[in-house]
Amino acid sequence: MTRPTHAWAVASGFYKGATKREALDTCSARIHSKLGLAEEGLEDPREMRNHPMTRWLYQELQNSEQKQWESYLLNRIASKGWDTGPFLPGLRSIPRSIPQQHRWFLFRTHLNAHMTTHRLASAGCGEETQCPLCGTGPDTYEHLHECNALDETKRDIETSTTVSAGAWEHATLFFRKRIDGAIFALVLAVYAAAWTIRGYRRRVGGSGGGGPLKDTIRKLLDCPWLTGCATNSTKKERRKRRIRPPKSIGRAVRYRSDGASRRAHGESVGKAGYGTAVWKPGESGEPHAWCRASIGRASNNVAEYEGLKEGMRRAARAGDPCVVFEVDSFVVAKHMAHRNAWACKTKALKEHYKTCRAFGQELTDKGVKWEVRHIYREFNQTADGLANAALDNENGNGPSQHW
Repeated sequence: MTRPTHAWAVASGFYKGATKREALDTCSARIHSKLGLAEEGLEDPREMRNHPMTRWLYQELQNSEQKQWESYLLNRIASKGWDTGPFLPGLRSIPRSIPQQHRWFLFRTHLNAHMTTHRLASAGCGEETQCPLCGTGPDTYEHLHECNALDETKRDIETSTTVSAGAWEHATLFFRKRIDGAIFALVLAVYAAAWTIRGYRRRVGGSGGGGPLKDTIRKLLDCPWLTGCATNSTKKERRKRRIRPPKSIGRAVRYRSDGASRRAHGESVGKAGYGTAVWKPGESGEPHAWCRASIGRASNNVAEYEGLKEGMRRAARAGDPCVVFEVDSFVVAKHMAHRNAWACKTKALKEHYKTCRAFGQELTDKGVKWEVRHIYREFNQTADGLANAALDNENGNGPSQHW
């Protein structure tokens, strides 16, 4: 819901008119009171679209419905004979940089909400057709994970990345096994792109082999700037066009860190944690080692600094000749820059800044070449996933092997 306040009012009015009952008795009265709604509905819908109660409404809806949805999802997992333990922590730790379109695809996957001709035929609403991608298998969501038309795409990705054959299993999107955040995002993007193409082919007809399909999926994955051709682009779309991949670090050891702080509306601090990962020279994919921790209540920038400190502390112990610390906090990166650095004037950050500078001086004294660089959060999904996992599953916090 891009306009949740307005959407609530419209849905409430429709429900009341259709059933002659008050919508969602448990919280409707409080919501109508908070939003200042008249009995017959909105006083002025155009004003309500920008109502300051938007965040409060989201919180109310979440508190009212979260337990019921979690119970429903866990029952779906259990009905497949799978362990329900990893699902909710995995769901909460998905990288923030995953696009909304992919999140909706994942949401429909979990709720069994993908519409296919097989489901329509089962309900007596039409005839079932074959899979629009391969033309031979059934038109079901489960078949998407086994469709041979995607085999060439998967092999091509496995060759050029660290994605393994096992990552394409249906269970991956249900978090049945731990997987690197960046790899999860890539697998999700491939299936979301394939489902988009499936829908297009079903609507307009046509099919193709693995080659043409692979090329189309590649275009959907590699060309986000195509959205720039449209007018009236949103803030997110403009940002998407600015995204650039991290610069090469040569033979340096790579550290990536991220912080997370979950604040309630109107608060400056919240439950916070961080995640830090390290890769040896030339490595990619799964990190060599990682560490994550919860730090109590703190701001997001404090959590970012804590993640950087953990990486610098390990680098000082390890004694590698050249290290690069990559963070997605522009403020922290500018504070720690070697040239044209920003002054740290925020009282809550000064001690963290001094500690990191001290670690930097220790690395310099040991002859280690080091640098703190800014990267876009789209390329920091591993550390992002660790930071969120630190808040949702504190029992698994701490350093991994080799840290």
